[in-house]
Amino acid sequence: MANLILFGAGDMARLAHFHFTRQGEHRVAAFTVDRECRGTGEFLDLPLVDFEELARIYPPAEFKMFIAVGYRNMNLVRAAKYAAAKAMGYELVSHISPRCCYQSQFPPGDNCLILENAIVEPFARIGSDITIWSGSLIAHDTVVEDHCFISARAVVAGRCRVGAHSFVGVGATVRDGVTLAPRTLLGAGAVAVRDTEPDGVYVSPPATKLDNSSDRARL
Repeated sequence: MANLILFGAGDMARLAHFHFTRQGEHRVAAFTVDRECRGTGEFLDLPLVDFEELARIYPPAEFKMFIAVGYRNMNLVRAAKYAAAKAMGYELVSHISPRCCYQSQFPPGDNCLILENAIVEPFARIGSDITIWSGSLIAHDTVVEDHCFISARAVVAGRCRVGAHSFVGVGATVRDGVTLAPRTLLGAGAVAVRDTEPDGVYVSPPATKLDNSSDRARL
């Protein structure tokens, strides 16, 4: 068990605190954000300190870190803080839920968050700084490159590659053998059946409102 600092003071930080604390892997000692973003001195009843002062107050020789930031700007914000923390000398930890079915013989990289009911099949490779949300599937022989976000109930079939900084939305599907190029945005419910282009945005048709009312619909 290590003393842990979480970067962030939003929903991702609150969830990371819940998972790390509930599983008892590490003791969360404090939170940190950039000085310009810190409104108060506490978050979840723990100290909230300026990132610029972090190494002085919580030195990397005594504390580890987790970057609890979401997918904003195609994961670039999280990736930048990941790099900054490592440059400061902090070891970054990962969390795999005990309710995740992690079957791959290859452990994930650092700063990964893999939540409950996710499945990572044999021979899959998970890079660093990756979030895999609840109920997602990463099938056999698939590679997820660094700084990606895989949303809840997404399915990435076998022998796929998810390029760095990509985002896979809720319930999206990547067919077997497909490569998502770096910085691909695959929207909620979208289905990728062929390789994508770098920086491409791929979405499914939105729900369509019909003329009749719900009380007249035949269910």
